[in-house]
Amino acid sequence: MPIYEPSFAPSFWLRNKHIQTLLGAFYRNTKAIKYQRISCELSCDDFLDIDYLEGISQEAVFFVHGLEGNSQSSYIRVLANHFHKKGFWVFAFHFRSCSGRDNRHIQTYHSGLTIDIHEALQFLNNQFKISKLHIVGFSLGGNTVVKYMADYASDLPKNLGNVLAISVPCDLSKSEKELRKSKIYNHYILSALVRKGLTKVKSSQAWFTAQEMKALKTIEEFDDLFTATSFGYKSAEAYYQSNSCINHMDKINYPTNILLSLDDPFFNAACIPYQQAEKNANIHLHLTKYGGHVGFWTDLKNKGFIKLVEEILNV
Repeated sequence: MPIYEPSFAPSFWLRNKHIQTLLGAFYRNTKAIKYQRISCELSCDDFLDIDYLEGISQEAVFFVHGLEGNSQSSYIRVLANHFHKKGFWVFAFHFRSCSGRDNRHIQTYHSGLTIDIHEALQFLNNQFKISKLHIVGFSLGGNTVVKYMADYASDLPKNLGNVLAISVPCDLSKSEKELRKSKIYNHYILSALVRKGLTKVKSSQAWFTAQEMKALKTIEEFDDLFTATSFGYKSAEAYYQSNSCINHMDKINYPTNILLSLDDPFFNAACIPYQQAEKNANIHLHLTKYGGHVGFWTDLKNKGFIKLVEEILNV
């Protein structure tokens, strides 16, 4: 029953969940990183891109971004810079269509599409000599990482190191309903999704129009129209239930760390996998009182976020 309370004490003015969340999304005080890039061909005749920084050791950190993020997302930049300076190789995985290049098919990605992570890790291990490979996922990518640990429990990389998922919406349905309560968060996320959906309107496989896409009001409506349909689910709710990592944690047989803030505005207490952590000794749940969604700022230098990740990863 590993449930931990990490040492995390932000300045008094950073004890607001919205300030934490907005700083995490828009301000990390780091410049864009000049990565190298390699493309991974997938078994479904599509591809994804992985950006990387060469290290001086054979140890690596593999980052999985959140919804519509990429290798330049602020939370990845700050950690990529830090670990690269320590000598690690850094790999920034892109979900299909998120690297700046459109993928080949109308299907893009979703929160439970773990086969892409599996094939990307196999690809990297074939391309590079990596002694130990740590995985860090954020938000939607965190859900994918945790579900990957369940889906591929019997086929994990032999060089797998420590695993950490941050600000994970473990119950996708409950998280969507929580986000819907905020016009700002709902609009911001939905706008990003609609922009992606509009890039697929001209596809010969498209079953929706630009007008239908632009008329959507909630994330669930988008997932009903696009995500669920493109991946063969009957509805958004069916997609949520099938891909929420909270429903798969009983299959995890390798230590998997999950870092959540109790004031995360993207979900409520019902999304926190207390029971799953109590039943499975491989689920290591780390809970902070403050931190917002992928925030975890202690001050504007943001060393607290780096320290927190380092301590949990034990690197």
